[in-house]
Amino acid sequence: MDEAWYSELFRQNYALLYRLGRMLLVDEPSMQQVIEDQIQNTFLLAWQQRKRLMHHPNPRGWLVVTFRNSLRNHYRKQIREKKCRIVSLDDTTVRQLPDTNELTADAFLQNEDQRSTLVSLLGERDAE
Repeated sequence: MDEAWYSELFRQNYALLYRLGRMLLVDEPSMQQVIEDQIQNTFLLAWQQRKRLMHHPNPRGWLVVTFRNSLRNHYRKQIREKKCRIVSLDDTTVRQLPDTNELTADAFLQNEDQRSTLVSLLGERDAE
């Protein structure tokens, strides 16, 4: 039963998540792999939490929010790794780096169209 439910969840929502990823990220060939990886992470988490998700009032909304958070976390990690590579222990001068610990929603969402799409998918409360 779990496998059938999960397969249907995947079938009904993979394309939605892929389109959302293409909309949220710059349309470059290198972004396709990032999108696919984060969709895979989202569905892995859905499988791990399937007992709760099967009774969730809005599994599609859960997937969209989880996918969006997965993309955000991926880029936060990228920024942290880049920040670490910039600072050298051999360098005697201290460079002032921009504070990138918090990725704002404005930086993540490229324009108002993307926000309105999220609102239409999730509702106003979940989109925030």
